Amino acid sequence: MSDEAPPQPATPPLGGLGDEPGETILPPEEVVVPEIGLTQPARATSESRQIHSALLPEPHDLDPYVPIGIRIGSFLLFPEMEVGADMTNNVFATRFDARSDIGPEVTPKVRLDSDWSRHSLSFEANADRIWYSEFPIADVKNYQLLMRGRLDVTSRTRLSGEIEKSQVQDGASSISITDISNAANSKLIEEHATAGIEHTFNRLTLKLTGIVADYDYSDTTDPGLVGPVPFTDIRDYRETVGTLRSTYEFQSSWAGFIETSINERDYREPVDVAGIERGSSGFTTVAGVNLRLAGTLFGEIAAGWGEQQPIDDRLSTISGPLLNGDLIWMPTPSTKLEFLARSDISETTLEDSAGAIDHFFELSLQQAFWRYLVLGISASYEIADFSDDPEIDHRVKLGATGEYYFNPVLSAYARYEHTDFTSTPDVANDFVEDEIEVGLKLRR
Repeated sequence: MSDEAPPQPATPPLGGLGDEPGETILPPEEVVVPEIGLTQPARATSESRQIHSALLPEPHDLDPYVPIGIRIGSFLLFPEMEVGADMTNNVFATRFDARSDIGPEVTPKVRLDSDWSRHSLSFEANADRIWYSEFPIADVKNYQLLMRGRLDVTSRTRLSGEIEKSQVQDGASSISITDISNAANSKLIEEHATAGIEHTFNRLTLKLTGIVADYDYSDTTDPGLVGPVPFTDIRDYRETVGTLRSTYEFQSSWAGFIETSINERDYREPVDVAGIERGSSGFTTVAGVNLRLAGTLFGEIAAGWGEQQPIDDRLSTISGPLLNGDLIWMPTPSTKLEFLARSDISETTLEDSAGAIDHFFELSLQQAFWRYLVLGISASYEIADFSDDPEIDHRVKLGATGEYYFNPVLSAYARYEHTDFTSTPDVANDFVEDEIEVGLKLRR
C-alpha cells in the first residue's frame, strides 16, 4: 500500500463558511493568452457597472506587447498618448448640407496601479480632444477621471469603492442614442460614487453595491433671445442604485450568477415645460454565466427583464427584455472574435416620454499578421424604442481598424467608421457620417 495522501479535489467541498485556519482564497485567475495579449478597453471602465448609457462597452484589442509601466515606489504608472488627425464628412451630423472638416486629435491616458500583495488602489485619467479647423463649435472635449480601491478585510471578504467624473458629447454626435434627438450641442457631465461589499461562502459569492450618480447637462442658449436661456437644466437628475449579485462557481471553468438592481431617479427640476412631473423608480433582474473555457472562450453573458415606473401617471411604465454581455473567442492566439451587448432603460430628451429601452450590440473580429500588424473589422447596431411616443431610433456603425506595432513603445494606427442614424417617423434627425482617424500611439 502507498503511504501517499489522496489527491485533494480541485474545488473545496461545499458548506464552508468564513475563513478556515490556514486557508487562502484567491480571486479568479486572469486568462493568460500566449504571445498575443488583450489590452483593456480604451475608455476607463470600472468593476461596478457604469450606469449611464453614454458609456458604451468597448472591445478589447489584440496586442503583441504587454505594457510594463514605470515603477514609482509600490505603484506602477502606465502612460499612453495618441496624437493624430480626425477627418469627417459630416461634422454636424445633419441630414442636409453636410459639412466636412479636419482637425488634430490628442488622446492622453494614464493609469496608476498599486502593486501590493493585499488591497489595491488605482487612479485613471483619460481625455479625447479634437480641434476642427473650419467649425470649432463642433470640437470634441471629452474626459474621465477615476479613482477606485479595494480593501481585503479577510481572504473571503472585500470592501470596494470608486469615485468618477466624466464629460461626454451630447446632441447629434452623442455617444448615447437617446440624446441624439436633442438638437443642442451641449455636454453631459457625470459624477458618481460607488461602495460595495463582497463575501465568498465557499463556492457562493455575494456582492452588494450602491451607486449615487449625478447627471448634469450643460446649459445652451437661444441666439434669438437676449441673455442666457437654459434649456437643459430640466434634464439634470440624480440616480441612486442598489445592486445585489449572487455568483455560484459550479466548476473552475464556469459560474452562474443572478443580479438584481433597484433604482430611483430624481430630477433637479421635477416639472418640465409641458407640466409633466419627472422622476421614476425601477428595477432590473438578469441571470447569466461567466465562462473561462481553456483560454479560448471567456467573458460573461446575461439576460433578464427591466421596468421603470414614472412618477407621473400620465406616462407609461417602460419595460422590456435585457441582454448584457462581453464574450471573447480566441481560436488561436492571433485571432479574436468578440461580442458585446448592453441593454438599459435610459432617460430621454423628449417631452412626452419617460424614457426608452436602449439595446446595443456589436460584433468585432481582429487578426494579427506577423504578430505586429493587427487588422480588425466591426459592426454594431443600436435601437431605442421610446415609451408614449412613436419615435424609434436606429444607429448602425461599420468600422475597420489597423495598427502596426514598431516596438513596445510606438505604434501607428488608422481607423474608419461609417455611421447611419435613422429616426422614425420623423426623419429630420437622420444623418450619415464617415470618419477617419490616423496617428501615432506612444505608451510605456
